[in-house]
Amino acid sequence: MREHTLELPREVTAESVIGYARLFQLENWLRELVYLETKANFGKGWWTEAEQALARSDSSGIPADKSIVRDKKHRHMATPENDPLWFLSLDSLLKIIFDAQLWPLFEGYLTTKDLLQAKFSEITPIRNRVSHNRSLHKDDIDRLRRVLRDLDHGFWRFCTSFNDHHNFIADLRSDPIYLHFRDRIGFDYAEVGPNRWALVGSTVGMTQNVMVGYSYRPGADRTEFAAKGRLYHFNFSQIARRGRPLDYQKILEHCQVLFPMIVYVILDSFQNGLRVSIPALYSPQEIIETAERFYYATGNLFTFSYREQFEKPADSKGGFQFADYEAINRVFEEIAARWPHYVIPPGHALEVLGPDTPCSFFEA
Repeated sequence: MREHTLELPREVTAESVIGYARLFQLENWLRELVYLETKANFGKGWWTEAEQALARSDSSGIPADKSIVRDKKHRHMATPENDPLWFLSLDSLLKIIFDAQLWPLFEGYLTTKDLLQAKFSEITPIRNRVSHNRSLHKDDIDRLRRVLRDLDHGFWRFCTSFNDHHNFIADLRSDPIYLHFRDRIGFDYAEVGPNRWALVGSTVGMTQNVMVGYSYRPGADRTEFAAKGRLYHFNFSQIARRGRPLDYQKILEHCQVLFPMIVYVILDSFQNGLRVSIPALYSPQEIIETAERFYYATGNLFTFSYREQFEKPADSKGGFQFADYEAINRVFEEIAARWPHYVIPPGHALEVLGPDTPCSFFEA
């Protein structure tokens, strides 16, 4: 990804750029919200549910499939994004969110429907001004920041709940997905007392490790290990062997055929592992076949280390700096940028934020 210096033409104000950036931030996370919640709750039928919501609203917007065709028409400048949700207008996106049948999936993050509609009624004129090159009102940026602050905790909960992983213990150890990979799990939980579990195991003698966990979306029914709203999380990693960093580009190409099955693929800044999330709604065989393909790829496709290009000599003063971390991550951001939004680079909120990471989500 090339570095760019922000050079504003004389007639472009800093406020208009800030306004665009804040709106981009909000809309992008709204799309991730709809994507994750519908895919976790409907699996392969997630987009059908979204289309039915649009049909119920009598939406007159441009259909996503037509927008995709238009975008891909000019092959020399087409982008890698292929998710139909990213080709909808904000108006259509909001109709999905406010749909009576789908609203319960989002309500826990976004306050009441009436209040959220009022917030978007307030910022829609700002969006129109930014989109149509009109000057902003002197209070517009503050209005945008206020809305982001109001939604901040909800999006923090949305993001951190994705990383609230659980382990297979007690009766859950009979889960067919867990059982299939159990012999390849280096570290696992063993019962050391009544309802007391401890992490045990070793990766000595292993060349590759896989960890299998699960998480629930906050609104999911957790009784009887329900599949709807539950995700499997696989962490594939190489046992530390210098000189065999993973080739993420080749791995993604090898596994691309199964991307409709996954929610996210998350890259690792040490180039040593890969996290893959899959809805529990699919059949055990489908989930196993998808995970096995990633397992094979992470055990066989290697390249040179990007990190070694940035590591400082042992006698370097100051140690490893945050700027070095950012420089390394830019390499992985460039790889992720060649793929749709569900390929996540290290440093992304969906990679780093967990329930024990309090912060301002929008920094507004």
